[in-house]
Amino acid sequence: MDFHILNDDNLKIRYAVGGSKGEIVLLIHGLGGSIESWINNIDTLSKEFKVIALDLPGFGLSDKPIIDYTIPFYTNCTTKFLRILSRTRHVSIVGASLGGQIAA
Repeated sequence: MDFHILNDDNLKIRYAVGGSKGEIVLLIHGLGGSIESWINNIDTLSKEFKVIALDLPGFGLSDKPIIDYTIPFYTNCTTKFLRILSRTRHVSIVGASLGGQIAA
């Protein structure tokens, strides 16, 4: 698993990538979580998929700007995150709690 920082629009988002084959699985943590919430899942999933987990803005080691953190903000942020990483293939999204609401 490799950790990276995406810097776009003066917003730094930390993300981790595991695996290199198969479909992409994006993991979105819940309220109060971070990439580390998925640490026990990433290695196992990486055997079959390319796994990307991110620290949502406001959490983990991503930036924490003083803004209104809303579901539309997170949905737009996640969509833009995937576009910047040039992920035009099918992406399966797995979310826990808040991450599930963003995924839905």
